[in-house]
Amino acid sequence: MKAFKKSYLIVSFLLLLSLGYNLENTHLDEIQHYNLESSGYWNIPFNIHIYNNWSETALTYDWCSGSGNWTDPFIVENITIDFPYSGASISIEQTSDYFIIRNCTFSNALFGILLYNVENGHIVNSTCSNNQESGVFLYNCQNITIDRSCFMDSCVESGSATGDSGIYCFQSSNNYFINNLFCRNNWAGIEMQFASSRNLILNNTFKNNYKGIYIASSSHSNNITKNIIKFSEEGIFLLHCYNISIHDNTISSNHLGIFSPTRFPLTTQDCSITDNLIYNNTSSHIFLGAGINALISGNEISTSRTHIGVHFFKTNHSLVTNNVIINNHETGIMIIEGEQNIILSNKISKSQTGIYIERSSYNNITSNRISDCEKCIFQDATSKDNIIEDNVCIEPSIGGFDTQTIISLIFFISIISIFIVKKRQRHNND
Repeated sequence: MKAFKKSYLIVSFLLLLSLGYNLENTHLDEIQHYNLESSGYWNIPFNIHIYNNWSETALTYDWCSGSGNWTDPFIVENITIDFPYSGASISIEQTSDYFIIRNCTFSNALFGILLYNVENGHIVNSTCSNNQESGVFLYNCQNITIDRSCFMDSCVESGSATGDSGIYCFQSSNNYFINNLFCRNNWAGIEMQFASSRNLILNNTFKNNYKGIYIASSSHSNNITKNIIKFSEEGIFLLHCYNISIHDNTISSNHLGIFSPTRFPLTTQDCSITDNLIYNNTSSHIFLGAGINALISGNEISTSRTHIGVHFFKTNHSLVTNNVIINNHETGIMIIEGEQNIILSNKISKSQTGIYIERSSYNNITSNRISDCEKCIFQDATSKDNIIEDNVCIEPSIGGFDTQTIISLIFFISIISIFIVKKRQRHNND
């Protein structure tokens, strides 16, 4: 389904090039020149297309100004385009001129904004909503900044799968997505495909998207920092990508917090998940399938509903250290068919099992503090050659006291009671 949807997306774009929406052969003199309002806000009754002709556009239309350099970029601002599924509201191709799209609204098109082989763009304070494919489609773009904008309801009617995202990146790198809002997109808030790399996703809010952030297809070196991601099937979805940094995010109330499925030979490699607040997701907070060299460190992972805190399935050579993992219904850390992982210095409490190991070998489980679990560490008979040492296991508590303390208190009270009874007996005999 995924491959079919990607093919459909590219074919749709190519059809736009060859049919009535012929991007290369559309010229400004073929588009009706809209009479501008004195207020400076315009409802544009046509699609805007810029094919390396910014200067001509700025001379022709009052809603475009500037000269295209760093200090005086071309600016398109204060426009609204609302067409029912007619190409892209605004498409820009084959340019490295500096430009800004500001205070604009694009809705009900195939794409809100389509950038093709473009550099040096800035989209700010704009809204893309109810577009059939994506709010913004970046195809082979670099140095694009999108900030303080809203992306909602992409593909709410078609029911199709991937591509129906707030922002869709195809072979696009070195871009910046900052302080945006993504709501109710049919596939993902932000989707990165086909080696879209070295992008920064910073301080955005993702709510009620099917997937919050989706990174796949050899995309690498992307940085996901200080975002709020909630009410999704998967907060962050990773597939066949590497060197992804997920740092200082709040990931809550999703079905899966961070999810990498097991699809060989497609693996997730060299990813770091650090210092995040991950809570109240309903299945697993972190699930890595077929991962290699992952770092999971400094996270606070807690809930009253989640089955598993950190779940490794066929994941190897990874380090889980200095996390606080509490109140997970089933297991704090689970390793199934994993080898040569290190589980070091974590605080795990209030689960049925603190650390669960099944069909796994050559793992190192050291210096963890496990408390208030029915079983601290479980290892099945098929697991072998695991190092399990220097872990602290504190029995389940009653009323805030661990079992050993309760036993000691009972013993002490019993001794005192016996002493009092004997003293009374001696007194009565006297």
